[in-house]
Amino acid sequence: MGVSEKSGTFVDAVIDFIGGSLGGIASVYVGQPLDTVKVKMQTFPNLYSGMVNCFQRTLQREGLARGLYAGTVPAIAANVAENSVLFAGYGACQKVIAYVTNTKANWCLLLRLTVSAALILWRPLELRQLQLGNV
Repeated sequence: MGVSEKSGTFVDAVIDFIGGSLGGIASVYVGQPLDTVKVKMQTFPNLYSGMVNCFQRTLQREGLARGLYAGTVPAIAANVAENSVLFAGYGACQKVIAYVTNTKANWCLLLRLTVSAALILWRPLELRQLQLGNV
């Protein structure tokens, strides 16, 4: 492996890591208002008549930043950490499989490995988070 191949691999890893970070940020900003509404409806089931009512009342009373986007910073930190590692790991798996099989990539095998790793590593953590009530 030459110097240019090593630097290309490093650049690819950085791109994957940054892509995962940006994906984590985007997923939080898109999903946070709905997650906030879900938590409020679970915490105060008799206070709201439905999801739309909870969304409207939260927006009117607490505003956008302190209402619907409350708790965004910890969610971003968790999602950036998770997605950046997953994206970088995915890219590394692509490189390993391409090297071992001496092909570009075996996408079917790669998909199986990625899903298996996600189920084994991340899902127990999410289950524990749910059990602790930190949804």
